[in-house]
Amino acid sequence: MKQNIIFYLAAFLTLLLSVAAFSQEVNQTDPFHGFPELIEDLMSKWQIPGMAIGVVKDGEIIYMEGFGYRDLENKLPVTTKTVFGIGSISKSFTSMSVAMLVDEAKLKWDTPLIEYLPDFKLYDNYATLHTTPRDLLCHRTGMADHMLMRYGSPFSREEVYKRLRYLEPNSGFREKFQYNNLMYMTAGYLVGRISGGTWEDFVTKRILDPLEMEAISFSLGIKDSNDFSFPYMFRGEEIITLPFPNRDTSGPSGGINSNVEDMIRWLKLYLNKGKVGKKQLVSAKSLKEILTPQMPVNYSPESAVGPVQDYGMGWNIQPYLGHHLNHVGGWIEGFVSWISFMPFDNIGVAVLCNMTDCELPYFLHYIIYSRLLGLEKIDWNKILNNYKPRYLSRFYNIKRKAKSDVAELPLPPEEFEGTYDHPGYGRIVIAVENKNLYALFNGEKITLNHLRDNVFVTRHHLNGFNGKRVSFITNDQGKIEKLEMLLQRGVKDIVFLRQ
Repeated sequence: MKQNIIFYLAAFLTLLLSVAAFSQEVNQTDPFHGFPELIEDLMSKWQIPGMAIGVVKDGEIIYMEGFGYRDLENKLPVTTKTVFGIGSISKSFTSMSVAMLVDEAKLKWDTPLIEYLPDFKLYDNYATLHTTPRDLLCHRTGMADHMLMRYGSPFSREEVYKRLRYLEPNSGFREKFQYNNLMYMTAGYLVGRISGGTWEDFVTKRILDPLEMEAISFSLGIKDSNDFSFPYMFRGEEIITLPFPNRDTSGPSGGINSNVEDMIRWLKLYLNKGKVGKKQLVSAKSLKEILTPQMPVNYSPESAVGPVQDYGMGWNIQPYLGHHLNHVGGWIEGFVSWISFMPFDNIGVAVLCNMTDCELPYFLHYIIYSRLLGLEKIDWNKILNNYKPRYLSRFYNIKRKAKSDVAELPLPPEEFEGTYDHPGYGRIVIAVENKNLYALFNGEKITLNHLRDNVFVTRHHLNGFNGKRVSFITNDQGKIEKLEMLLQRGVKDIVFLRQ
């Protein structure tokens, strides 16, 4: 998810720099005057099927509404009970789970993980011996995200945990912030091991039940709801429905589904300093630790809303026009969600959306806070009316075409066929269909477009699998012995050996 957060930040700052800010009249008696019309207009321009928005202030819900459709084909409307995938907002549940175990003295933030998990091992021995729960939760282990290792992985959470040792770091330990879903999966695995069950068991018993968050489910459990949204993506000139991905393995980093009503309950817990009713679910001390800046994420002195954004544990922390703001977003296939709260203004906002790569949930938070607090420095209406979502750009859906056809391959297509293994990522099967190559990886069928020599580029409807360079390497006898994939920037090619 790091790439999506960085994109949102970049897009946000670009908008601020490219549009002159000027005062606009804010209706203090009715801050939501004209708001539904604004949302419907933006959803039409951005071609968003459905959205749900909730706002809480001083402990009371002051706005909650569903817009558009959760099921385009059958024209079923979004309600405040409609369940969406919330992606990385799940991380806030994982950091809260660790905080609860800290309160019980079963964990310490800064005790090496290996004291709780003797079989914990990373590629780097120093990192193995010194990584703590805090390091897992603030993204500073030195390891990149390796998204495709976990996406749709056939391995269990424990199996992926044991494969971490084969992933080479790309920066120094505690050197910089690198968003890492695998480390949150590990934190969830830790919660399960310490509590004697699973992360899902702990979250259900210790968080969902006391908060009466009955709509929340895990991974494919979204389809068990009577009111759930399908995931959508804009492709070509139409909106397509995506399959629901199985997120069992990566649940602690992005596997929760929720509706806007339960997200408001979640925000109330933070605004009430860890209490629900008269019961203290998590100590104020641990809650403060979660929301204390741990690692710098972004610095931009030109930003009109404040130059700094930091990361706590499961939450981003930043100023907005003189107000303290905590926020966390979630991006998964077909859904984008964002929640935030201002602790000193006692306001929380939740926005859930069923369109991939949609930045609107992020921007709407700033619009809502500006309306509620009478902040008149930025004309967000004008900014968003002039802003075109990247998925509607004519460049977004361009597929990289092969420069030559199969006849020009340096080797017969059958020479590329086979099974290729990596000790961390697992298995890729290369096969031929109608004289074209494709790869089977983590349950996905990925087309390989020939680029040059033994080099191909992947083509897939999901951006995570699309546009990846694949190079087949031959031995001295001219036989292919391995393939190398450039899976993300800043990381060495992942080498899969032919079996």
